[in-house]
Amino acid sequence: MQQEIIWRIVSTALVIAVAVIVRLIFLRYVQRHNFPNADAKRRVLVTTRNMLFLTVILLVSIIWLSHIRDIAISLAAIAVALVIATKEILLCFLSGIIRGITQPFRVSDRIEVNGLRGDVIDVNLISTTLLEISSTHQYTGRTVTLPNSLFMSYPVINETYLDEFMLHIFSIPLKREEDLEKTEKIILDAANEVCTEYLESAVKYMTEVSRSAGLEVPSVEPRVSIEFPDKETINLLVRVPVPSRRKGRIEQAIIRLYLTKLKEQS
Repeated sequence: MQQEIIWRIVSTALVIAVAVIVRLIFLRYVQRHNFPNADAKRRVLVTTRNMLFLTVILLVSIIWLSHIRDIAISLAAIAVALVIATKEILLCFLSGIIRGITQPFRVSDRIEVNGLRGDVIDVNLISTTLLEISSTHQYTGRTVTLPNSLFMSYPVINETYLDEFMLHIFSIPLKREEDLEKTEKIILDAANEVCTEYLESAVKYMTEVSRSAGLEVPSVEPRVSIEFPDKETINLLVRVPVPSRRKGRIEQAIIRLYLTKLKEQS
């Protein structure tokens, strides 16, 4: 019995040692390999780390399986207590597995969960780390670590699900007494002027994506809609196509051009 336990301990140590060596070799390979961009490199590193971790857990479980089975009955009460004490961790673990199967997002995607928004920079079975982004689409310099259990309780909004282009909506508030038609025309002109350089590519991309998914092709050209949040205010909702990674820049460019044109016509 004692020799069997020693053998299991040695086998476990060998599995962990081999995993560490494999990871070091792979890290050296990744550092020497040329990737299209930093996001692709980070995605490979995170995926490989998680797969290696799961492999180690599986092999160690196999090594100790018969021993665990022999003492399972005596540990039943302890196991129940551990489950109760660690239910949040178990929920995070299960949520991480479900996230890995369903793939609602990947490393480098921009997501929002329960009001927390940012670019995914790390994913594991317990938590997900975001590089936080403010409402103005600027990095705040902070990281946010989300327990994976959040993904079971709140919807995940993936802003970069479409790789190249997406439709973005932002609002410009007006007072009821302002000239609505004039302002709407200025905003639309500004939006068309900013989006002209890539509009044709955006239309082509959206058409291909919609047809491949069996969906109706949406209107991609800039448009303005009207919303009444209260009796004193009118919101002009500006919808424009934008490159997935330039949403904030395009929005700011349109707003600044709109203010310039508005000043010129005043």
